[in-house]
Amino acid sequence: MNEKIFQTSLVNIGNETYFYEVDRLNETEEKIIYTALKIFPKENLPVLMDILANYRLFSEHSDISRKNGLENYHNFIENMFDPILENVYKRDLAFLKNDYYRANFSYFIGLQYTRTKKSLRNLQEGFNYIPTPDEIKGNFNPETISRIFGLIIAESIGNWMHSKSNIYFFESDNELMTSDQPIINIRANYKINSVPKRIELYYPLTPNLALFITDRTSCDRILKREDTKFLNYQIKIKSYEQLYSKAHNTLIEYK
Repeated sequence: MNEKIFQTSLVNIGNETYFYEVDRLNETEEKIIYTALKIFPKENLPVLMDILANYRLFSEHSDISRKNGLENYHNFIENMFDPILENVYKRDLAFLKNDYYRANFSYFIGLQYTRTKKSLRNLQEGFNYIPTPDEIKGNFNPETISRIFGLIIAESIGNWMHSKSNIYFFESDNELMTSDQPIINIRANYKINSVPKRIELYYPLTPNLALFITDRTSCDRILKREDTKFLNYQIKIKSYEQLYSKAHNTLIEYK
């Protein structure tokens, strides 16, 4: 972090007090969201409306709910995923044959991708490149809108994973790093503000094992050193503030 390497406990990394605090939607923000929802297929709308209803519940119920409701929601999803994660560590993907577990897994991955500070900032910056009608300029908070768009995009990624993706393992004898953006789209170029034309998600699970989620077939592989270096570099440039490794020397290589 800040080009400095240090050792700390797991509970001290990737945390920020009230990072998931939400604000009540105003009338303009409601209109922006409903306009955005029109681009989705009608069969997706019930789930998206549930997401919007949950957000309203968090932001309007109480001050405690406003500060902690969304974080508690993420914790609930993570707890549902814990038993599945144990299978993934063992390279056991048999649960994908069960539609319920595959759906939970897919939505979890979508949330892990969009819930981060990196994704939130990218969504906020996107408003700088979208023509804004004069009647709504200054009447909405990009951070508030981005919170909801993050949840909506997570659902979209989950739908793609559930119906169109294949899931593979990458293994490496060299250490795989991770970061405060734990899942990345290796097809995205975060240095330029553009929508990627393809999704291929890379998710390091341990220092030697990662998931690769793609629409390609036959991608299980043992990573060569140059492959590992490429993926670690992708993790670095797509991180936000922090990189994580098991070994001190791994971080030195990418400092």
